[in-house]
Amino acid sequence: AAGGEWHERFLRELQVQATVRSKHLVPLLAVCPARLAVAHPWADYGSLQDQLEQGTLSQGDGLRFLLGAARGLLALHRHGLAHGDVRSARILLFGGGSPGGGAEGGGPDGEILARLGGCGCAGREEQPPSEAGVGGVVSSAVAAAGGSLVPGAVDCARRLPYQDPFTLLSGRACRASDVFSLGVVLLEVLLGRPAAPSAAAASEDDDPNPTHTRRPRPQPLWQQFRSFLAAGCSAADAVAAL
Repeated sequence: AAGGEWHERFLRELQVQATVRSKHLVPLLAVCPARLAVAHPWADYGSLQDQLEQGTLSQGDGLRFLLGAARGLLALHRHGLAHGDVRSARILLFGGGSPGGGAEGGGPDGEILARLGGCGCAGREEQPPSEAGVGGVVSSAVAAAGGSLVPGAVDCARRLPYQDPFTLLSGRACRASDVFSLGVVLLEVLLGRPAAPSAAAASEDDDPNPTHTRRPRPQPLWQQFRSFLAAGCSAADAVAAL
């Protein structure tokens, strides 16, 4: 099953690269069909999530990077494609000299250029759920929420804070879901911290002892934000409180 999933993602990545053109989507440098592998340019400054975790990101730069990712997402949406996995870890940051970024490789005057990656997750909005769709997504979500991790649940735990309730319950992504996820990234930029645990933090939760893993997990950022709004706080006060 895992091999079939990777094969599908590999083909979707090639399809997206062949049909969608945008300097704000991570380009391909090489393809190895025998190993279902693709090579992308090196992201000089890592990902937006890296910058958030390091605490070095200014709000102005964060909003500019988010705008770049939004332009890449718009290019997908104009072709009837939903990305399905928009998060700060998918927004990669390239400097001057990176391939595929215009005349100088990066942004204008060599500034950092944000590109949206992970296009192997993209697909037609109207496509039905995959075989693992509803059951797989919901079971992984329940496992992550309850603390009993199953194979793939660490990655699911990183996606959960960005996914809207419709996607979690149906296993289907749509363009509106992408916009919701991009809004969570906007909230991250405004708060200056990631909504999802880092790979190291997520791995620490992978405790095989069920007596250690049955514990409540914090609400996603967007749910905390909504709770403040429901209590009568303004958006500015909610951001300040978070």
